[in-house]
Amino acid sequence: MKASRNRTIFIVDSDPVVGEQVKALADEYGIPTRRFSTVSETLEALRKQDAAALLLGSSEEDLVSQVIRVRDEKEMSLLPLLAVVREPRSETLRKAFDHWLDDFLVLGSLDHLRGKLAVLVESDEWKAMRAPVGLAVVGVEDRQDRILWARILQRHGYDIHFASTPDEVEKAFVRMQDYRMFLVSQDLLTQNLCDELRRSGDEKGKIQPSWIFLTSEERTPAADLGAIRDVPGIALFETKQPAENITHVINKLMAPPQSEARKSPRLYFAEPVRFMIEGDSNWYWTFSWNLNRQGLFLRTLTPPPQSTRLTLEFTPPFGEGMVHLDAQVVWRKEFGSKRTVLSPTGMGVLFTRIPLADTAALEAGYQKLLSLSGEQVAVS
Repeated sequence: MKASRNRTIFIVDSDPVVGEQVKALADEYGIPTRRFSTVSETLEALRKQDAAALLLGSSEEDLVSQVIRVRDEKEMSLLPLLAVVREPRSETLRKAFDHWLDDFLVLGSLDHLRGKLAVLVESDEWKAMRAPVGLAVVGVEDRQDRILWARILQRHGYDIHFASTPDEVEKAFVRMQDYRMFLVSQDLLTQNLCDELRRSGDEKGKIQPSWIFLTSEERTPAADLGAIRDVPGIALFETKQPAENITHVINKLMAPPQSEARKSPRLYFAEPVRFMIEGDSNWYWTFSWNLNRQGLFLRTLTPPPQSTRLTLEFTPPFGEGMVHLDAQVVWRKEFGSKRTVLSPTGMGVLFTRIPLADTAALEAGYQKLLSLSGEQVAVS
């Protein structure tokens, strides 16, 4: 019988340089590792002890065969499997993903392994997904409650501005354009602010930024919440339910309208993609899973929070150069949720700005994918 799940990362380091660097990084964060020189030795150890993940620090010629060996073992079919590679735009890496590699890092950016280890070892996906989404106002009178709600918003990548009185909330409203989200207790909503929000909704159609009001059946609101209940961009959250449930409300408010999300079929498209998170100067690598005219699904064990803004670079289908465009995370499939060969861990991103020349290159590539797939849809 196997031992209970532990925090150990197994490393196959047929490339000793990679193995040494990965072990040193794991040691720095107090994460135990076991190193093996062959996949056969690793599989034998895995039959006796569970691992948090298996990392292949392999030479390029060995990578595909090693992925196949691991995935051929029935009990290893869902073991998180990562690779460290020197060249992300190689045919070898593409073949490794075809055989169900989960994620990869480039040798020159091994410091990015820290976030992935936080997910795999500590089972806390939020530690790896912090992204600078923007400022959020937490307007709650009780200090402990303010801290509770602030921590939840910080998990979504928000920096926090606190307000504890109706006057402080109204002052933040005056500078509303500086913020991405307001989370305010009904106790701090004045009738004047309620009227202003309703007027803003009437003029603009949707309140920007979004507002969530914390309500309680046990308290009488200071203003008429019914007047703004149906204003787009405003949501009410009853505090008698678990605080973590507010994540669903945040995701719904920040998501684009459903009619904008998918207007064309998603087609298989496997290509290395480089991305940068807004407010971060680092480039990260991932691998695409499918493409439509509006966006991509990207395979990664550490997707950033929903609504995170990204800059993407990748080669379009059947193209030669690179396209550069802006995108936004619109949905996420976290590590730990149900994974299958047809449903990997990762994120769906919506294209938000594409230069004209890149639009033409993407459309030409998508049309060719479409013709090869046999799908029949009108050109949008």
